[in-house]
Amino acid sequence: MGIRNTIAALTACFAFAAGAGGVALAQEAAPAIPEQPPMTAPATDFDQSQIESFAVAYVQVMDIGMQAEQQLQSAETEDDRAVIQMMAQEEMASAVESTEGITVDDYNAILTAAQADPAFAEEVGGAINAVVQPDN
Repeated sequence: MGIRNTIAALTACFAFAAGAGGVALAQEAAPAIPEQPPMTAPATDFDQSQIESFAVAYVQVMDIGMQAEQQLQSAETEDDRAVIQMMAQEEMASAVESTEGITVDDYNAILTAAQADPAFAEEVGGAINAVVQPDN
């Protein structure tokens, strides 16, 4: 998965108001997809410095996403919303690319692994908390 896809997925997490209803309706009308065999869990063999770098990038990406969400709430047209989303995605990609100690591929792999492995997610969450609350 490329950075643009990951950033798009993160951006989608903010439930962009205008498009959310239409997407849900389209999903309900789609024919049922046959069940796929379960995916194997992604590797979680990242060193501590990669996890710490991920946490720094993740906090920056989330901050950008929250700012974009606020801007989307005041956007007046679909074109305005599209511009805000595009700019946020570019800023998110730049934040990941400029974080020392982690590549875009590592960022994506850590994100995927954390989503699939609750124990690893807890470890990553601890690193994120350390970034957000460095004095604790």
